[in-house]
Amino acid sequence: MQSFFSYIKENKIKSAIVIIIVLAVGYYLYKLLFPTPIITRYVLGNVQKSTVISTVSGTGQISSGASIDVKPKVSGDILSVNVKNGQYVSAGQSIVVLDNTSALKNVRDAQIRLDQAKLALQRMKGGAVDTGEVRSTTQKASDALLKSYDDGFNTVASTFIDLPAAMTGLHDVLLNSDFGMGQQPNIAFYFDQLKVSNSENADKAKLFSDDANKKYTEARAMYDRVFLEYKNTNRNSSNSDVERLINDTYDTDKAIAEAIKSSQNLIRLYQDTFTLANMKIESKSNTHLTSLNTYTGMTNGHLVDLLAAKDNILSNKESIVTSSFDLTDQEISIKQAENALQDARDTLANYVIRAPIDGIVGKLSAVRGDTASSTSLATIITTKKIAQISLNEVDVAKIKVGDKVTLTFDAIPDLTVVGLISDIDSIGTVSSGVVNYNIKISFDSSNDSIKEGMSVSAAIITKIAADVVVVPNSALKTKNGNSFVEVFDVAPAATTDGLQGAPSAIAPKQVGVEIGISDDTNTEVISGLKVGDNIVTKTITTTTVSTANTAPSLLGAVGGNKSGARAMTGR
Repeated sequence: MQSFFSYIKENKIKSAIVIIIVLAVGYYLYKLLFPTPIITRYVLGNVQKSTVISTVSGTGQISSGASIDVKPKVSGDILSVNVKNGQYVSAGQSIVVLDNTSALKNVRDAQIRLDQAKLALQRMKGGAVDTGEVRSTTQKASDALLKSYDDGFNTVASTFIDLPAAMTGLHDVLLNSDFGMGQQPNIAFYFDQLKVSNSENADKAKLFSDDANKKYTEARAMYDRVFLEYKNTNRNSSNSDVERLINDTYDTDKAIAEAIKSSQNLIRLYQDTFTLANMKIESKSNTHLTSLNTYTGMTNGHLVDLLAAKDNILSNKESIVTSSFDLTDQEISIKQAENALQDARDTLANYVIRAPIDGIVGKLSAVRGDTASSTSLATIITTKKIAQISLNEVDVAKIKVGDKVTLTFDAIPDLTVVGLISDIDSIGTVSSGVVNYNIKISFDSSNDSIKEGMSVSAAIITKIAADVVVVPNSALKTKNGNSFVEVFDVAPAATTDGLQGAPSAIAPKQVGVEIGISDDTNTEVISGLKVGDNIVTKTITTTTVSTANTAPSLLGAVGGNKSGARAMTGR
């Protein structure tokens, strides 16, 4: 023992490394034998209805100059100037009118396109008109499909007028005895003649005769089966029965055509072999080929007709499906036409330049007959206070003149003021690659605490969704670009252990949702959830270590936490 401790003293580094390795291995075995139980707890909420207000935020200052430059949003010749210098004007009062000839034409054209789109949709939907009834595109496709089944049945009927003769003729060519060789069928005659004429042709003769016999036998069996199917089917049979008959008749006609071709190949081999050997060809073989050529033209013609019947049915089936797509597409076209008309009307309204706020015309530069561009036409001096903020190009695209704004002040924490956007810069300024636009907000306030130059925060209301289904933003998750919420069909029971959330061994299910606008707290849910659904707003992973299943300390430590230890992580 003494030598052991002496070795440790002399080799302190090696001994320390060995001890560390032993402890690490021991800890690993401990974790393996005594795993820490993991409990997941869920903080729950309920889907509710509420109002969501979407805003764009910016910061700035109270402007030192209480005036607004009136600039046109469009260019054009000035037709009239309706105010004078020093005149008091109200917000919305006409100041300058521009020539709107082209804008009026754009509105008329947009209205015509909308009317045309609506007429097209009406034709697609069908309905009663003064001169009669108009079928919808879906009804037309359905009627065309019914006709294609009827036409297909007619094609089958025409095919079966000729197929019996073709099958009988094929039978006669192969199995009759036309060469005075006793009861030897014709197919055997051709085979024997090929063998006798040239021993090298024996293998080829067998190949050709076997192929002709096999394909005739297959065609015969298929013909007998489908002919019975044809006899048991009529025009009043179901569409599926008629379609199956058309397909089966096509396959049968194709099989007969292949059998005819194989028979032709056998006879032509016989004739070619005898011709090369300068041997006499039986004239009956020419008669056989003539008959088979007739049957080939007959079956090939029916194949074309039957294939057309199959394609016609398929095409009309697809037309029924695509008709619903066409309706949706036309409805989208109407929406686009409505948006285009509204855009044209909005542009037309810009040809009347109005006062953005109440005030006095301090500077009027507009002159009748001049061309208005982006320069100021007038300046309105107002008693209202002006807040000027800056927004980037993304946010400025979401707002417009007249939008309501909520203003708060760093220096006056308890004060909130409501104003309106009175001016938006047409040209932005670029700083460090970022484009910003100055926004002026007019507001009334009798509070003397608001001073020029004060810092101000503005929340511009861009959209409001009232009485809609909402979920807390914390409940909303995304995966592969799709939004979803975790939902319990039955909410797990709450516990009295004082910890946040309710434990559940069953994981919640993921429910995909379509979302609308959001604010700082909630997000609108357009579809996927209903009011009252149990949703997860926060997930907490809890690890619990109990003294009941705790292994003895590897270091033999004295004491311990008898009540157990608990660690939490939230997400």
